[in-house]
Amino acid sequence: MNHLSDFENTLHVSNEGQQYLKETAKWAKFLAIVGFVMTGFVVLAALFAGTLFSTLAQSSPELAFFPSAGITVIYLLLAALYFFPCLYLYQSAQKLNAALQSGSNEDLTAGFEKLKNFFRFVGIMTLVVIALYAFMIIILVLGGGMAMMGR
Repeated sequence: MNHLSDFENTLHVSNEGQQYLKETAKWAKFLAIVGFVMTGFVVLAALFAGTLFSTLAQSSPELAFFPSAGITVIYLLLAALYFFPCLYLYQSAQKLNAALQSGSNEDLTAGFEKLKNFFRFVGIMTLVVIALYAFMIIILVLGGGMAMMGR
């Protein structure tokens, strides 16, 4: 009994559903393009932040607590992490638009696959950030407890 294959053969998108998909694809494309632009700004910030910290370290040695190359690498990693969900969102918008224009089930499926990839990536990153916050809270509580015991 394979209910999924029966369901796939009978699935149709109504005119109202097509309008929703069309509007969703427009917003997805808009958000993806804004994300690409923001990624470019983060890359530029990576280059300028490294230069700025290098200059500050030369003019004031007490500000040389973190290497400028480290800041550049961190910003570039953040840009890469931000780029991929934007790419998935853009690809989803492209495939959904193609499906709406051609009526192709393959394009519709590919569009939904890219949308799934977007949500999976963002979901994993959200879990990672929550775990980092929890870890930081634990470290802060332990550090505060140790400081209180040291008094």
